[in-house]
Amino acid sequence: MRFRTICSVTLALFALSAWTWAQRTTPSPKGNVSTNAPGQTVPWAPTSADLTFHKTPPKPGDTDLDKQVQQADKEKELLKQNTARLLKLIAEIKEDLDQSPSGTVASDDLKKSEEVEKLAKKLHKAFQSDTK
Repeated sequence: MRFRTICSVTLALFALSAWTWAQRTTPSPKGNVSTNAPGQTVPWAPTSADLTFHKTPPKPGDTDLDKQVQQADKEKELLKQNTARLLKLIAEIKEDLDQSPSGTVASDDLKKSEEVEKLAKKLHKAFQSDTK
């Protein structure tokens, strides 16, 4: 009895798998015409519409992010130049004050101090705009 049950279950499973395999490999109802999209060889393969996200990558420097990075690099370089100029002017003023007699200031030092003030304000504005 048990042997018959096992045989009948095995036969039923075999018949079911043969039937599903036949459904998979049955030719299309239109004869030799494929039901797949043009250029598609198997039903589960992606179509060309599925592959539209594969575009050629942009050239370096063409994206908005690259342009923003280039602009930021230019601004950073300008800040470095202004900071170096500011430090140079301050060092020159200090050197002139150390060499001059007490209570006297050269007119050249006054001009340098005005330039120091302008550069300091310019740098201060630039740093404030970076933090906002």
